[in-house]
Amino acid sequence: MLRMEKARAEEIENIVDTVFNKYNIKTADTSGELTVDVSRLATLLGFTVAGTSLNRNADGFIISTSKYKFIAINHDRTVAEKRFLIAYALGCYYLHNGDINLEFRICDCTPHSYDVFEQCYFAACLLMSADIFKKMYSKIVEKYAQITQQSNDMQTDALCVCRVLAKIFNVPYEFALRRMYALELVGTN
Repeated sequence: MLRMEKARAEEIENIVDTVFNKYNIKTADTSGELTVDVSRLATLLGFTVAGTSLNRNADGFIISTSKYKFIAINHDRTVAEKRFLIAYALGCYYLHNGDINLEFRICDCTPHSYDVFEQCYFAACLLMSADIFKKMYSKIVEKYAQITQQSNDMQTDALCVCRVLAKIFNVPYEFALRRMYALELVGTN
């Protein structure tokens, strides 16, 4: 399994914080909505975002040149997957300085390389702010403990908590689980 150095993870978290501040992105609005509008953010960055027909195995692509900024997402994906793929494409953009070799980069979100791993981490940070994610995790663990009258040791029930978090943040389950591990909310064994 790929691992990221703590310093690089913090650097990516800081890039995301800069994006939030620059574009006045809120991770929770006054209604309590926790989802970040990544399509709006992409539009603010000058991207056109569109759903398109792609082969079954392709999730999407990003083109970013001095003339064009375009993100295409396979329209057959779920809303949670589409949100994550747009955030992933924005990770490609930010982590590769705008228009360096990003044409038709496939957003498959399978961390088979360190670049893809970093871009997935960027997407997770963008969609699941560490502070809010930790707070929601704690609330769910506390509520679960009250209901089941068990201790707050959630290792065996991490999958249940993860499903709730994925639903709350409207992201794919796998990425909510990775975020839990990255934030050391659950053990690695």
